[in-house]
Amino acid sequence: MREREIDLKVLARDLKKGFLWIVVATVLMAIICGMGAGRLLQKGYTSSVSFLIHNNEQNTGNSNSIYMDRDSVMNTLVFNCVELAKSKGLVEEMVSENNIPDLSADSFIENNLKVEKKERGSIFTVKITEEDPELSYTLANWYAQKMQDVFTNISEEYSIKVIGQPVKDGVDTSLGMKAGILGAILGFFLSALIIIVKSLLSSKVKTVADVETCTDIPVIADFSGIRKGKGEKQIEDKIGFLDNVVEWKLKDVENPCLLLTGVDDDVSELTYRLGRSLVRSGNKVLVADLNSKTSTLTGRMGMTDAKGMAEILAGSESPKSVTGSGAKEESSFDFIPLGKQEFQSVDAKGFQANFLDQCRDYDYILINACSINQSPAIARIAEATYALIGITLEKSTIPEFETLLKHVDHIKDHILGIVLN
Repeated sequence: MREREIDLKVLARDLKKGFLWIVVATVLMAIICGMGAGRLLQKGYTSSVSFLIHNNEQNTGNSNSIYMDRDSVMNTLVFNCVELAKSKGLVEEMVSENNIPDLSADSFIENNLKVEKKERGSIFTVKITEEDPELSYTLANWYAQKMQDVFTNISEEYSIKVIGQPVKDGVDTSLGMKAGILGAILGFFLSALIIIVKSLLSSKVKTVADVETCTDIPVIADFSGIRKGKGEKQIEDKIGFLDNVVEWKLKDVENPCLLLTGVDDDVSELTYRLGRSLVRSGNKVLVADLNSKTSTLTGRMGMTDAKGMAEILAGSESPKSVTGSGAKEESSFDFIPLGKQEFQSVDAKGFQANFLDQCRDYDYILINACSINQSPAIARIAEATYALIGITLEKSTIPEFETLLKHVDHIKDHILGIVLN
């Protein structure tokens, strides 16, 4: 077995198939991280108040303006106000006047108080965060009044004005939003990574290359890229091509019997279509069902209660006595249903004597069989036939396929090829 190659087209296809899961994971991670940060890491409710420092006079004739540039004075005043708002003394005064005995000034400055200002300009904002929205609002109001009272005593030329009244119950959502964005990014990449890893580690047969890593038996038809219900013309064209391959490879074989087998039951549809195509090519065809797993072909032909291959192989019936045309389909080939009995001890000679020797008037005999590795009887019957192997991409696994190949290794020269469903 050759090493399995990474196929970028397969990865892209798997990502496309998993697109809905990626979207769901992205949204869920955004919600979980956003809400988690909001509930677990959020400090509480934030109320803010903004202040504007402005010059009371239009000219620069006062003493301060004589020696300093007005912008420099303004920046100095804003800086001093910001430092005052963050000072321990002012916070201790706030604690005392609002009767908050359990509040530490140092802890409040570090965790609950935030003063922001632009690099240049005369506006600064005080933000106070508390678990109690009413307390947050009360302290912001206290700051609004106190800063005006204090500034009045500092300068006559400049004054301070409240331009943004305290916002009551304003929730600080910045942390939750950042966590939500980070969660969305994490959810997107994590879900995509899981899909890629799952695709790389998958044991399913996904491409022709996967088949070629397991065997040198050629792929002679590929129906995997045809969407069900939308590619009937393509299917018929490829079945016609498969028909030509079968007729060409078996042209020198008298009364050829072709066993269609695989890892799963999708060979039933292939058997039915190939039988119809061979009839349209002017051949007399007998189709027999030996798929003891599900018997879908027998059900399709409406002969589930009839005797069939099980009884023939047991020697209690002859092919002619159980051959019918089917009740539910317009039959273009003769058909032998699965039958009612169990068959376990059939060998190649018994199959030849009880079945093949009595069906010599047919140009082709098609046997719809279950997986050889799950039925020793089918494995023994295969010795008396030629074979087509059907593999369903994205459904059959490489270990199952390799096991099937081991069971048909002794008839490898009689295998016409592999058909991908």
